[in-house]
Amino acid sequence: FGVLFTILIDLMTGFHRWSVNYVIPAGILVADIVMVVSMVVNRRNRQSYVVPMLTIILISLIPELLWWFGIITKPMLCWIAMFITICVGFATMLINEYRSFNELRRRFHINRK
Repeated sequence: FGVLFTILIDLMTGFHRWSVNYVIPAGILVADIVMVVSMVVNRRNRQSYVVPMLTIILISLIPELLWWFGIITKPMLCWIAMFITICVGFATMLINEYRSFNELRRRFHINRK
C-alpha cells in the first residue's frame, strides 16, 4: 500500500515519474529482503515461502511492462530489481529442491502420475 500511496502522491504533484522509476523497484527489493530474512529465521519451513516468492517474481515483471508502455523512463533500477528477484527465486527453489516442488504440487493441485 505504501508503493501505491507514493504513486498517488506522484500523480497528484504532476507525475514526475519518480514513483515508478524509484519507488516500485525499491518496494520489490524490500519484498525480496523480507522474504530472505523470513526464510533464514524460519529455516524448517522454507518451502512455505515458494508461492509468495513466485508472486514477487510476477510483480517484478510489472515494471518491465511499464517500461514497454513508456511510463518508466529510467529502467536500470527496475532491471536490477527484477534480476535480483529472479536470482532469489531460483535460489529458493534450489535450496529446498525436493520440498519446494512438493509444495508447488500441493498448492496448485498437481498430481504426479
